[in-house]
Amino acid sequence: MELTTADVIVSQDGSGHFKTLKEAVAAAPNNSITRYVIYVKRGTYNEFVEIGKTKTSLTIVGDSLQETILTGNMNHDRCRNIQLVNSRLSSDGAVFYRCHIDAYQDTLYAHKYQQFYMECQITGTVDFICGDATAVFQNFQIEARRPLVGQSNVITAQSLNDTSEVTGFSFQRCNITASLDFTPVKATVKTFLGRITLLPSFSISPPPLFHGF
Repeated sequence: MELTTADVIVSQDGSGHFKTLKEAVAAAPNNSITRYVIYVKRGTYNEFVEIGKTKTSLTIVGDSLQETILTGNMNHDRCRNIQLVNSRLSSDGAVFYRCHIDAYQDTLYAHKYQQFYMECQITGTVDFICGDATAVFQNFQIEARRPLVGQSNVITAQSLNDTSEVTGFSFQRCNITASLDFTPVKATVKTFLGRITLLPSFSISPPPLFHGF
């Protein structure tokens, strides 16, 4: 992106306004009605970032899927053995575009409200797209990873808990693949498209493409 379009720049080498995304978010205006853009330069940022409800009209842009990485400061091998939400989204009208969300169990917790995901990539094992949001996933690349011994993979777990709610997941033009480490054992492990946690609610239109299964 052109640097002139960003309000502030985050760079680990000190060439921007902030060295961490957390600092940039904290400094963003509250209850803004105009778009405020934070540009995060390439690098691996080992930090947890919480964007509160007062940080409205906020856009965060990186260099690419491979170059701007937010890790959450967690050990990757440890994450494989515990239930841990990678990304929780409780914002109405939130949009994720060309993001890669990488974890194991509960990778993306689409908690509530209306959300839109386009041309993103996600990896996981158990319930790795979960929550009670009304969410649309377009051109989404879904990669099932190798689970722990004795586990099965479950891609979605939409947790509708009230029949008066109008929530659900809609997957449009999505691909489902097996990761490189999962491929050798995929014939011995069950992978489910979804499971009912409370009330049935997810939808798929049109059917996704399964590659490598």
